[in-house]
Formats: sequence, structure tokens, C-alpha cells
Amino acid sequence: MNQQVFYHKDMHQITYVLLILIPAVFQTGTSLQDDDIPQINREIIRLTDSLMGKTIGRGECWDLAYYVLEHTNADWNKKLEYGRQYKPSQAQILPGDIIQFQNTVFIRKEGNKTIKWKAPKHTAIVMEVNDSGKLTIAHQNADGKRYVTRGTINPGNLARGKLLFYRPKKL
Repeated sequence: MNQQVFYHKDMHQITYVLLILIPAVFQTGTSLQDDDIPQINREIIRLTDSLMGKTIGRGECWDLAYYVLEHTNADWNKKLEYGRQYKPSQAQILPGDIIQFQNTVFIRKEGNKTIKWKAPKHTAIVMEVNDSGKLTIAHQNADGKRYVTRGTINPGNLARGKLLFYRPKKL
């Protein structure tokens, strides 16, 4: 089981969390084939994989999204809209999609403890979607590390705020 500590020194207050449950409002795929994933998403995944452990730009989370979208010739507004926004209740979350966290608080119980994960603003790239709905993400400026790392989130534990999902598109 993957456990990840997230820490965003500049703009985030985050506490250790392992996210596990997901409600039915998020569609997840159990048998995605390479052909099910748009070409630009596959390019984003390959490029992001090659960047693991490297600092992109200033090491901010947004710098990673900026870099991969620019280097895959994506059509986006160069701000916080990373392609076509969609609702996970209406479209399947795919590897290569971009997530923008807005004033989010994730809560889960672990025995007698309540674990909170707070992210007022954060940007991540979906790397994998597993059968239970957990998302493996790539991001930087996490766990005090200003370089690209992997983490795991579960949108089903979102207690407050919004997760905005974007499907990248080519120019």
C-alpha cells in the first residue's frame, strides 16, 4: 500500500494522508487499453515519467503542468485551464489528465484518528487510475521536495473544495 506525505511550503497546509474510498460519482476504468487514451495524454505520461526526480522551472507544482503541456503542443490558456474541463461523473478520468485542486480538504478515518490533507491550490498530472478509484499522480513541491514525484490521492475522500479535471488537447 502506497503512503505519501505531501507538504507545500509556499502555499499549502498539508497533513499526512492516505486516501482510499471513492464514491460512484467518479468513473474509473478497470481495463483501459492504450487505444483508449488520447495520443496527447500518452505523450504527457511519457514526458512526465522522464522528468521524475528533476526540478522543473522553479519547482512549483504548476511549473510541471506548464512544461509538459508546452512540450506536447497542447492547446491551453497558459493559466489554470489545462484543456477541456470535464466532470468525472460524465467522463472517465484518464492517465495524462490534469487536476487543479481548489481549497481542498480530504478527510479519512484511520482507527480513532481523523487524517486531513489540505491543499488550497495545487496542480497534478494523473499517471494511473486504479480499479478502486485511487489516482496515482505526478507533481512537484510535495513533501518538501521541489522536484517531480509520485503520490496517491482518492477523490472520494474530498470533504471540501473542488477538484477540477482537464483533458489536454492538441493545438
